[in-house]
Amino acid sequence: MRQFVLAAALGLAMIGAAAANPITLTATVGGIATGPNLNFLTFDNPGLPAAVTLGLSNAQIVTGSVADLYAMPYFSNNEGAFFGESPADGQDATPYLSIEGGGTATFTFNAPQTYLGLLWGSVDTYNALSLYDGAGGLVATIDGSDVVASANGDQGSTGTYYVNIFSDVSFTTAVASSSENAFELDDVAYDPPPSSPDIPEPASLAMLGAALAGCWLLRRRQAKPAI
Repeated sequence: MRQFVLAAALGLAMIGAAAANPITLTATVGGIATGPNLNFLTFDNPGLPAAVTLGLSNAQIVTGSVADLYAMPYFSNNEGAFFGESPADGQDATPYLSIEGGGTATFTFNAPQTYLGLLWGSVDTYNALSLYDGAGGLVATIDGSDVVASANGDQGSTGTYYVNIFSDVSFTTAVASSSENAFELDDVAYDPPPSSPDIPEPASLAMLGAALAGCWLLRRRQAKPAI
């Protein structure tokens, strides 16, 4: 019986480990969006794409910088040109989103997503981005230290990163938050996945099958009469 319980526990633990972190993240100074079929939200024009609803609490669309409140993100490596922003390099002179201490910006998509990109300015440890599925369940939370180990609010040209987030689990809501001033972001990219329901990952199914098969063999061996 001990072998049976151990095999089942190991199988379930392997499945849990495989599903523990659904997020793949890349963050690059001077990077660009890398989703397959990109849609953009730049904050430059009034209104939002029909595919996105934006809710703001202690957050606002701003331009320029205000000491101790918010600072313009930076474009590098011709990054601004990719997003149709100006200038191509240097401080982002166009409108961007600033989330102040205790504030949130909630992006709600009208279709499930598996990709999100954003220009993340002066990355701080107290900046966070949380992804939620259609039922309101938390998929993952990413903070500034996930973007760069030295997340110290660098407002210079090397302190802004373009962050690309890929998720194995679909999400419909992204909540950007900051416990202190401020979380500056711009040039949000998103991309709906194929219109098919979520299915378990093949690796998880394979491990589940192996665990169940092992349990069945152990039970059969224990039930076999001695000769």
